[in-house]
Parts: sequence; structure tokens; C-alpha cells
Amino acid sequence: MTTYITPAAQIRKALKKNLGLTSRQVSVRGPHGSVTVTIKAPGINRQAVRNVAEEFQRIRRDERSGDILCGGNTFVSVTMAHDVYADHAAKVAPWVDSVPREGTFTVPGVEALGVSRDIGNPHLMTLWNHENDGEFLASGGPQQIADEIGRFCAENA
Repeated sequence: MTTYITPAAQIRKALKKNLGLTSRQVSVRGPHGSVTVTIKAPGINRQAVRNVAEEFQRIRRDERSGDILCGGNTFVSVTMAHDVYADHAAKVAPWVDSVPREGTFTVPGVEALGVSRDIGNPHLMTLWNHENDGEFLASGGPQQIADEIGRFCAENA
């Protein structure tokens, strides 16, 4: 008899084997078409987790149009639990609120993140990575930007 192992179970096993992560550190949920990996402990590199987890992502596409086909797909996303980055986000929130037009936030020993306010809508901000050719990271209100910087800090703490 053949036993079916869900993508979530396969990802759990791979995270344990490749990164030594346990269920106390990461949560893997979703038995079939969509699997969410949530980092629950500080100091875990989200990109390393994403690299392992996305090996189990399967997206079937139409050969001609490139459209995603129905059925048989497994989508994988990696997130971070709010309490992991909340302290970092709370510390950076006053700085984000005080950015008049543009500012640079340096994550010690890692990278410089750029923040700018939209001229037409001062409540809309953009976050990008100075070190990686201005790579776009996020846009939204000040709290969303503070949360993103908090996630980045938590990953690299």
C-alpha cells in the first residue's frame, strides 16, 4: 500500500533535516493546494526557510500562454508571526512616522533600507533596499512600513 505524504509534512521534514528547525520554531499548515510556513521564533532567516519550502511548490502552467492550470498545484508562502517582529516594529515606528520625504534606515551590519513618502498622499510610503539596486520591498502606511522593517530586523537579529 502506498502512503501519501502531504506537501506540508514533506516541508516539515525538509526544514528539520536542512535547517534543524522544529515545530516550536516554524509552523507548516495546509494539506493540499496551499501551504503556509510561519516562522514563530526570532533569528530565523526567512530566505533560508523560503529556499527549502519552495522546493515543494508545484505550479502547472499552460505551455503556450503561461497561465496557471487548475488542479494539481501546490502554492507555498513563508510568513513571520507578528510577535516575532513586533518589538522591532514598535522601536522603528516613531522613526517611520518622522520621515518627512525620504530617509534611510540601517540594519546594523546588514543593509540600508530606504523609505520615502508619496508627495500626493503623505500616508503612503515605499520601502526599498539600497544595497540591492533599489529592490522594491513594500508600500503602505507608516505602520505597514514599520512592520516590514521590523520583520527585516528580526530576521537579521
